[in-house]
Amino acid sequence: MSDTNSHTDATVDSHTNADPGTEATAAGEPLVSVEGLRKYYANEQSIVDRVLGNEPESVKAVDGVSFEVAEGETLGLVGESGCGKSTTGETVLRLREATEGRITFDGENLLEMSDGELTQFRKRAQIVFQDPFSSLDPRMTAGDIITEGLKIHGVADQAERRETARDLLERVGLSADQIDRYPHEFSGGQRQRIGIARALALDPEFVVLDEPVSALDVSVQAQILNLLDDLQDEFGLTYLFIAHNLSVVRHICDRVAVMYLGKIVETGPVDEIFADPAHPYTKALLASVPRVSTEAREEDFATLHGDVPSPRNPPTGCRFHTRCPEARAACRESAPPDYAVNDRRRAKCFRNDADHAYWDSEPIEENARTAGD
Repeated sequence: MSDTNSHTDATVDSHTNADPGTEATAAGEPLVSVEGLRKYYANEQSIVDRVLGNEPESVKAVDGVSFEVAEGETLGLVGESGCGKSTTGETVLRLREATEGRITFDGENLLEMSDGELTQFRKRAQIVFQDPFSSLDPRMTAGDIITEGLKIHGVADQAERRETARDLLERVGLSADQIDRYPHEFSGGQRQRIGIARALALDPEFVVLDEPVSALDVSVQAQILNLLDDLQDEFGLTYLFIAHNLSVVRHICDRVAVMYLGKIVETGPVDEIFADPAHPYTKALLASVPRVSTEAREEDFATLHGDVPSPRNPPTGCRFHTRCPEARAACRESAPPDYAVNDRRRAKCFRNDADHAYWDSEPIEENARTAGD
């Protein structure tokens, strides 16, 4: 089956929201504010650990993440697989419980909400999952999937819920006549449209999009991205867009937060970061984006060394120094603070401080980087 959509073009449209770095966008309180968020997973203590009296090591999936999402904007959260992006998104929605930190939604602390308050929050914040094949119950029809949240929260009667499902199917580019079909009767792109309709059913304000197009064919990705862009304008939505594909992020996001090994290393407006990245990891990610022009392909980009370290035992100092082509001795001795590149951008790299001891320290030799020190 083909994935058709009468409401969107096959080409991704450039995002036209106002620059989130401007005072107009940043005015007032952010809709979502995350401060010092940590999510650790404790390992079971092994027999050797018990004999030696060693404490079990925790997996530091998210380790001190802070960011804000203004009402109506799209913040992209990008990084390699395993860096903690999805865990961050799920923890922000309290689908996972935070180990430490503060999450504020519309001025209210999510981590201090009662069960009743959390139930009300569920109406205002939703998620679209990465895999459209495993995120839909194969025993439920499209209509039942879309209206499940309405039923749980006691919104409207059965006839009204069914009418809502028919309307949402059409809004996401499907036919209302497909309401009684099961997931196996749809293509991957069509299933993701159903997942999007489900997320919209309770009329939320905030939606976490967890790599919503990475499992889809390239020919379908642009249609889904354009649909998400249109729905944001129509419903007044705020997005946290999780992705590893920077080309996708550039088209749909207003700002971007670059994540590495559980920490955010750079944040700022998309256009500025793509034009002049301030962190070596961001440069390396941009270098991995396929380049069409001959001039761009011939440019000399610094490549990454080695593999991503284990989140159980992350490197000392800057976590990226074991792979960074610009790392110096100072980078493994202490972790860089969050430098202000300008009034819209921040980056955790000593290279943004002209007076730091980094510039007087010795470069780390390539064999030491590859061996992970």
